[in-house]
Amino acid sequence: MDFFERNLRFVSAKYARVVYRYPAWFIAVPLVVGVVFSTGLLFLNKFDNAMYLYTPVNGAGKYEEAVFQSLWPPEADGYFPSRMYSAKGQCFVYVTAKDGGNIYTEEALQAIANVNSYVAEQIQVTKGDLTLKYEDVCARANNACYLNPLVQIVKAFRQSPEAANVRLTYPKMVIGNQAIYLGSTIGGVEINKSNGNILSAKAWMLVYPLKFSSEDDQYKKDLWQGEFEKRMTDYDNSLLSISVFHDNSLDNELNRNAQVLAPRLLPCFLLLLAFSALSTVQLTKRGDRVCVNMRSCSPLVAIGGVLGACLGVASSMGLTSYLGFPYNKVVAIMPFLIVSVRIDNTFLMIAALAAADRRLSVEDRIVEAISEAAVSIFLTVATDALSFGVGCVTDFPAVRIFCIYTCSAIVVTFVYQLTLLFGLLVYEARREDQAAKKVQESGTPISAIISKVVSLTKTSTAASCKEQNGVRSEGKVSNDLKNKPTEKENEEVEFFNNFFSGQYATVIMSNQARVLTALIFLLYAAASIYGCMGIRQGLEPYKLLPLGSYVATYYQNLEKYMWTYGIQMHVAVVEPGNLADYKQREKAISLVRMLAESRYGIGVEGVECWLTDYLHFLTRQMGVDVDELSSSSFHDYVMLFLNMPTNEAYRNDIIWETQGSAMRIKAFRFLVGLKNFNDTVSQREAVAEMRRIASNNVGFNVTTFNKMWPYVDQYDAILPNIIQECGFGVMCMILLALVLIPKAVCSLWVTFAIVSVDLGVIGFMTLWGLNMDTVSMITIVMSIGFSVDFSAHIAYAYSIQTATEPVQRIRYALGQLAWPVIQGGISTMLGVLLLADLGSYMIVSFFKTVFLVITLGLLHALLFLPLLLTLTGEFSEKCRWHSCRIRKSVGSVPQDIERQETNNCDKSNNGLPAHNTCVCLRFRVDQCGRFALRNLRTNLLDKRTSDWDGGKSSYSLLRSMRVQAKGNFAEQLKANILKRFPNEVSITTEGTPQVTGFLEIEVNGCLVHSKKNGDGFVDTEEKFQKICSAIEACLK
Repeated sequence: MDFFERNLRFVSAKYARVVYRYPAWFIAVPLVVGVVFSTGLLFLNKFDNAMYLYTPVNGAGKYEEAVFQSLWPPEADGYFPSRMYSAKGQCFVYVTAKDGGNIYTEEALQAIANVNSYVAEQIQVTKGDLTLKYEDVCARANNACYLNPLVQIVKAFRQSPEAANVRLTYPKMVIGNQAIYLGSTIGGVEINKSNGNILSAKAWMLVYPLKFSSEDDQYKKDLWQGEFEKRMTDYDNSLLSISVFHDNSLDNELNRNAQVLAPRLLPCFLLLLAFSALSTVQLTKRGDRVCVNMRSCSPLVAIGGVLGACLGVASSMGLTSYLGFPYNKVVAIMPFLIVSVRIDNTFLMIAALAAADRRLSVEDRIVEAISEAAVSIFLTVATDALSFGVGCVTDFPAVRIFCIYTCSAIVVTFVYQLTLLFGLLVYEARREDQAAKKVQESGTPISAIISKVVSLTKTSTAASCKEQNGVRSEGKVSNDLKNKPTEKENEEVEFFNNFFSGQYATVIMSNQARVLTALIFLLYAAASIYGCMGIRQGLEPYKLLPLGSYVATYYQNLEKYMWTYGIQMHVAVVEPGNLADYKQREKAISLVRMLAESRYGIGVEGVECWLTDYLHFLTRQMGVDVDELSSSSFHDYVMLFLNMPTNEAYRNDIIWETQGSAMRIKAFRFLVGLKNFNDTVSQREAVAEMRRIASNNVGFNVTTFNKMWPYVDQYDAILPNIIQECGFGVMCMILLALVLIPKAVCSLWVTFAIVSVDLGVIGFMTLWGLNMDTVSMITIVMSIGFSVDFSAHIAYAYSIQTATEPVQRIRYALGQLAWPVIQGGISTMLGVLLLADLGSYMIVSFFKTVFLVITLGLLHALLFLPLLLTLTGEFSEKCRWHSCRIRKSVGSVPQDIERQETNNCDKSNNGLPAHNTCVCLRFRVDQCGRFALRNLRTNLLDKRTSDWDGGKSSYSLLRSMRVQAKGNFAEQLKANILKRFPNEVSITTEGTPQVTGFLEIEVNGCLVHSKKNGDGFVDTEEKFQKICSAIEACLK
């Protein structure tokens, strides 16, 4: 299980020595390369089409739109507003009463007419010698601009309601023989039940179509649209409230998100710089006193970590741009995220350097620090990069682009940490070494105090150990220890490490706290599941926009009135067949009725279909029985019907083709009015029902479409994509955990923590008012990687600790990594905290999700995971003990297990090892020794007994291993002793999570060797024989 972890440490140690020798190069080269790559920010491939970015690439709505584009291209001549199936080239003015009341009054209608005239006549823009008014850019029908003629018609009817041949009914009004659909123009209508005329109305939609076929038309359109937006958003009327929209509005307002974010970048980076610098201040504790370790107060590495992350983000964006990837404004959130998240690796490296033995050379300290932090840093980067890498495989372009840029930033920032940050770490270690030397050379009483502390430590350690093991001592040693401070009182420990491994671990490992933690987890799980049961899907377009956007007001007004009743759906019949045939014609009429009379259709009165009006034309005006017409006569009458002025709108609804010498209908379209289309649930159901009806009429090859269809498609695509991303992401996280965390049970609980955090994020997102949409998909992808970081760090530290008791292992893990993990969580929260008040749904969604991920991740890493790991460890120990007892009773216990289980040796009372048939040895080793214990165990215990004869040959082997283990002999010595005394010793190992430099050996409670007190490594025959003599004294 530890193959990758062991080799990663080995490679890291080799790499660290290279960095130590050439730190300037590792700082200068990344800076130069970063500046060069950052120039790519000047050439970003911007792509801001909301329809493309936030809807599924292969969504049915995009296919349906393509069908209409192939049959009825939007640049075709002849404009009728109801026939425009997209917003391309159109400007809209949505009018409501300022008091929310009736606009069907003479005063309000006159005000609407004034607005219409203002747009058509007063809005003009000048660019150089070019002056443009509406008449210069408008799309024309019959060589005239569209001027919303219904305004004047309705106004005239309001003034003279008894006008002949006019009925102002709803949703269609009738003028002579012509029916005009009002449902998409007037909203919030109340009907007079006696005559069907309109009594009141709440909203009116004015439409201004513009030419866009050529590049020159497009250029003029954009110029006039910009002036239209400026003038109409500032337009004020005492009676009317106005909201506007044009085909570039949504994209332009999306760009404002980046503009809103830009002013927050500098404060964010300054805040992170201040926090990182403050985090370098190390609090230490000696006895009951807490003080600042002045030698560790340089903020060089922390500030370098922030600046390196900023440079990594800039250069990664530039590099990605140079590689040709598109850019969209949602990526603007990425710098806040990456800079704050990547600082956690800086904290891990600072903690590793602080934990390295200061008595080692600077080079060895760097090697120890980097090899110590290598696995944690690699695990963090790999999980984050993989989670966003998985996010690149999605149907939503916005998510894909964001994940590409973010994954690139994570990788490039990691490279900067391996180079720039490691180089700064070397200079920081050298600075600390110089500071320590100055203190020693100053000749102050401190050096004398330190020497006294060391001498007292050597004697007090033995006394302390005897006291803990129930050993009484007499003579000189006992007298020397009277009134002397103990080792614990003189030992300087890091404050937060001591707190988390001491007081905090003691509290959460108590039985009462374990029960309380289990109850908290059950409540958390219940709340998460409850939230997941109420998931809401879909992203309304206006939620993409910043707070106060005029486009958001427009969409909300549409939802309130037009989408409630009157919005039109386009229906294309691509293979109509021979409509002169009675059966085929009846099938077509049946299709129209099924769509119109469905649950979301407003009935046949909401249909605009040439076929139904044509049949009425034949019977009512021509007096012709359609069933008696031949195929050619049928089509001749169709041509006559279309050439009538009142039926002009239908002319482009039919696509003709030549069949021999005759003309036949190749395809046609019609429109159906819809109702109750004003929320995500009804939109999803309405689209599904219309598509179902279309698919049931397969013979006609029917396609339905509205410009909202692609946005509705996301509702069905969101959940499968989230499940796919979560599934792939979790599998990748499990694989990484299995590869990098030595113990499988720890990997199991890390996997459980990932699933639990993701479940909580999704559940609490719902309870917090967030939908499942493209924005939350990005944040959920992000949560997969971030959720594993904290738990993986704790589980990894737990797995490498060699203490026999699970509680001791969790104390070590919390002591080493709880504070760096909390620092990483705080820095991430600070990075996104400035986004909380921006008001944009998209930005606030990021903030809420990051808050949930960090909070729940810390909760699992620091509370739930320690409980699970210790309970599992204790259960495993109990099972192992019972197994050993059973096997022992039948004489089948292996010698190594029997030695480890036998720990009830007698103690001496004269300061010397006691005589017994079993001798107890305790190894106290530092963090380097732990790694050696684990990494070399298999090789050492597989050696033949003849290789461990206790003579020079064994120490020759130990010296050869010292090169690989970097001076750690604990495991080698342990194996040597077990071979020398195969059935007569019991060896236990105790880690020292707070202090480095330990290699202590006790024999029956008495300290016989201490590296920290000056005995060094057991690297000579004399030192080894000293230990063996102490063991033999117990056996005599």
